[in-house]
Amino acid sequence: MDAKELIKSKVDIADLISGYLVLKSSGVGSFKGLCPFHAERTPSFHVSKERQIFKCFGCDKGGDIFTFLMEMEGIDFPEALKQLAEKSGVELPKNRPNEIKTASTALVSQALELAAKYYQAILNATESGEFARQYLEQRGITTSDCERFRLGVAPLAWTGLFSALAGRGVTPETMLKAGLISKRVNAIGFYDRFRNRLMIPLCDLNGGVVGFTARQLPGGDTEQAKYINSPESEVYHKGKLLYGLHLAKTAIKKLQEVIVVEGNLDVIASHRAGVENVVGSSGTAITHDQLKLLTRYCKRIIFCLDHDKAGDEALKRVINLVYAFNDQQVESKLSDDLEVRVIGWSQEFGKDPDELIAKDSEQWRRIVLQSKPVVDYFFELELERFETAVIAPGGGKEELKAKLIDNLIPYLRLIRRPDLLHLYLLRLADLTQVSQDILRTMVTQTTRTIVKASSTFTTTSAAKFKPSQLDPSWRAGAVWVGLGVKNPAIWLERVKSPILTDLPELWATLYSAGEAVYNSTQIDQGEFTTDFYQRLRAYLDEHSLSPAVQALDSAVLYTDEIFAGLSPKLAEEEMLKGLGYFIKISKNLRKRELEAEIREAERRGDQTQLDLLMNKFQSLMKD
Repeated sequence: MDAKELIKSKVDIADLISGYLVLKSSGVGSFKGLCPFHAERTPSFHVSKERQIFKCFGCDKGGDIFTFLMEMEGIDFPEALKQLAEKSGVELPKNRPNEIKTASTALVSQALELAAKYYQAILNATESGEFARQYLEQRGITTSDCERFRLGVAPLAWTGLFSALAGRGVTPETMLKAGLISKRVNAIGFYDRFRNRLMIPLCDLNGGVVGFTARQLPGGDTEQAKYINSPESEVYHKGKLLYGLHLAKTAIKKLQEVIVVEGNLDVIASHRAGVENVVGSSGTAITHDQLKLLTRYCKRIIFCLDHDKAGDEALKRVINLVYAFNDQQVESKLSDDLEVRVIGWSQEFGKDPDELIAKDSEQWRRIVLQSKPVVDYFFELELERFETAVIAPGGGKEELKAKLIDNLIPYLRLIRRPDLLHLYLLRLADLTQVSQDILRTMVTQTTRTIVKASSTFTTTSAAKFKPSQLDPSWRAGAVWVGLGVKNPAIWLERVKSPILTDLPELWATLYSAGEAVYNSTQIDQGEFTTDFYQRLRAYLDEHSLSPAVQALDSAVLYTDEIFAGLSPKLAEEEMLKGLGYFIKISKNLRKRELEAEIREAERRGDQTQLDLLMNKFQSLMKD
């Protein structure tokens, strides 16, 4: 048994998922809950202990323990394998060249974790933390906020942290690698990198501390930077991390959108106000890696950056990354269905979310619901600038119109809906007195070609599967396959389709795979019936038939709930009904085809062909 299968045998999927959401029993070994991947009021998320799978019939997410963890945590399979191996106590094969690096990384992570606890203790239980506690209270940051975000304080002492960690056995070499201390320039020894500052831990997706943002406390040295971040290390890469994502990811998945703000304190304030799908860029420029990370969780990213020239330029850089305006940026292009929106508000409410929330948290909750598509935002911004320039003395009006067109054309290229593009072009034509045809040509001429991967499928890959319990064709297929998996001998020997062309491609693929597994297995084994589902699923995985895996999981979960405890005789009857639906559809289609051929033979006066077609028609009606 390989490591993957061993882990699956040790980690129960219901136990794993219960750590993320509330599951309620819906039968023997079956559970239901509100889906963590989309917003819903009625549970459509199913978990089967017997099958060790989950499926949401609302958003189509489904799979096993690895799939769930990958979707929930936004990680790839190797990372999911690693985390579940640690959880189950399974030792994965080691790659010796990486063993030294892994050991070093573990020591750095341990040092950072100890440092975070040290800073927390200084804030919570010392006189030197009293000033910081008063400062946080004035800013509306509660004790609960401090605990949730693990806020702390670095004392004024030069070697407070160094001495504390050294007492716990952490070497200076590890502290240096973690970015916690610095070497003295003109003397022997070390000193703490952070002193007399509010310490804000930066965490990875699992909540492990990888670094710190240190904010200067009031009354500190004004010659020093207001914010200091940890240097990059083995565990901290600032261009790949977003502040608060480990706490926001569940809300992001549920709402299917994320709000990106600039400051860490903006994130803390927003969570306190009840808006938890918020992450921070920590005052740095958004990177492609950060955007790619967010697209694991949702397809709508809402930016709330400072609404000044610097903020607008930062937003333009983000748009370049998302949409790849220029040929040189094609490699940076992200998902075609990624939606970028912008939050804006009058500066009278506050310069940033933290200040706005301090004045009126309800106002922030209203504002986040009023985001604008990025095209709308820049369209209105450029129009405002144009109107201001037209009123101002000096400058040619025609030149201003040309500049307005040049500034807006790139954003119009982002619009995929023809009706919306028409409305924008109409508005721009009215403002500039340039015809829509000319503007449309300019949009087309400036469009760059972006190469996209082919999305065609072969018959063996099966069509994309999206179930709907309201679709009779889906119900028929689910019953035929779901009950068939539980009764493989009946399904593959007595209740079988005369011709696979009667079936939609997806169900035909599943049936062919079922035959292959059935014929390659000793059917007199006692565990065959119970084991058949797992064998079939493994076969589909091995042949990269992902849509068929989704269909199989959906079918067995559907029939587990609808037909629990059904006897083999009644199961056979229900399977026949499901198969009969497809045969009837196929027969009706063939009937219409024959009727059309008969009319054509009559029109041509071809009696020989007409007799042949009539015999086929009568045979079809008797069948």
